[in-house]
Amino acid sequence: MTSEQHALLTELPRACASIRYKNFGSKSVVDAKLEYLDLKVGLSKTSRKVALTPPTDFQYRKYKNRIIVGPDSAVPELKEWSPESFIELAV
Repeated sequence: MTSEQHALLTELPRACASIRYKNFGSKSVVDAKLEYLDLKVGLSKTSRKVALTPPTDFQYRKYKNRIIVGPDSAVPELKEWSPESFIELAV
């Protein structure tokens, strides 16, 4: 991996908002990230298939009041929250 590719990859976890180089329209967040990795970072082997295996002791809806809040959006104009907004929502 080149230093330029590495620099582009390090932006993903720090982004906290959308990848802003273009409007992805109706593309999913996953497809937007894959496009970014392909076109901007130059990774030719990306896939939306992720082999996730739940733990053997997994219980469906064990914690009924838990939610997952995702800090990203495929359309920057529609969802643009700061890190502070997520923290405020979580507390």
